[in-house]
Amino acid sequence: MDTKLTLGICSLFRDSVSWHGRKTGQLDRYFAQLVEQKLNIPDKEIGVFALENASIDDTLQQLRKKQESMPQLHIFNTHYESGAVESVVSAATPKRLRALGLLGSSMLTIVRQRCKNIIWLESDLVIDNPNLFASLLEQAIKLQAMVGPIPLIKVNNVDLFYDTWGYINMDGTHWTNNYGIPPNRLLEMKSIGTCAVLPTAVLESSADFNDLAFQGLCTTTRAAGIKIFTDTRLRIYHPSSQFIAGRWV
Repeated sequence: MDTKLTLGICSLFRDSVSWHGRKTGQLDRYFAQLVEQKLNIPDKEIGVFALENASIDDTLQQLRKKQESMPQLHIFNTHYESGAVESVVSAATPKRLRALGLLGSSMLTIVRQRCKNIIWLESDLVIDNPNLFASLLEQAIKLQAMVGPIPLIKVNNVDLFYDTWGYINMDGTHWTNNYGIPPNRLLEMKSIGTCAVLPTAVLESSADFNDLAFQGLCTTTRAAGIKIFTDTRLRIYHPSSQFIAGRWV
């Protein structure tokens, strides 16, 4: 009998309630957005996996409070202090990437034997499409490939591309903030990031995070013979305010 969950939603959390003394609303928004997603999967076949790391606010306590009314929420916590929170908190420094790789690998170890598919979701993201998860999941399962949306950020009410470090074309060129995104298509990529569905083929392979964090996961996924795509019809947003960005390590 197959006891694996059909879907695991996996996120890292650190200081997700307040940042430098300012309430962010991040944790409440995260769970409200999960409820809004229209998935044709019974609740009992979905798990939410939260890995909390070294928060100095009450993120862990608030997660445990959420768990009281959400039995499918599984909480794990570590105390890995990378010292990687810098003046630009989402900077792709080697120390921070190594920390993210360690935490990502820890999460994959937890969910590989528990889930058939997972959605990797950075915990501060803003979702405005209730069909986002279902659309990504359908394509990833069909193709048995990693599939992610387009991560954007609003600056002066204009949508700019965000993940310039993670999104790499097959020819090795990185996307830029003003990248001309091809419309309405699945685009094969060398690397993506931010949010992605990892189907059974990825979870059963040797793919894993390493010292290059999500880039490392993409490299090892492709080395296992599995393709990676971004769906340019689907969008997800990074928060515009820096004080609620990039705090997992």
